[in-house]
Amino acid sequence: IDAASFRTPAELAAYLRHLIETPPAYEAYLAWRSRPLPDRLAERLGEIETPLRCRLAQLVGQRLQHGTGRVTGRPSLPFGARAFLRTRLRRGRAARRGRPF
Repeated sequence: IDAASFRTPAELAAYLRHLIETPPAYEAYLAWRSRPLPDRLAERLGEIETPLRCRLAQLVGQRLQHGTGRVTGRPSLPFGARAFLRTRLRRGRAARRGRPF
């Protein structure tokens, strides 16, 4: 139940009471549980059940296979050296002035 969809706690309480007092309404509310999960959600749940180490190993393997993994061990500059230096200069100037970046 999305509590945020009710304007007041009293409205939420009234809806909960309604569900308790009318079993068909309660069963209708829970009917979604008997339907199968969408395929994409079922896939995602399967991925989450895989241990973290295995998922990490798969990710590293994919990146190395597609050439997006770094094998040099050096830090990368995703936006390029020029953007990196510009940011460092801006932060240095701001620090000297006593201001946040």
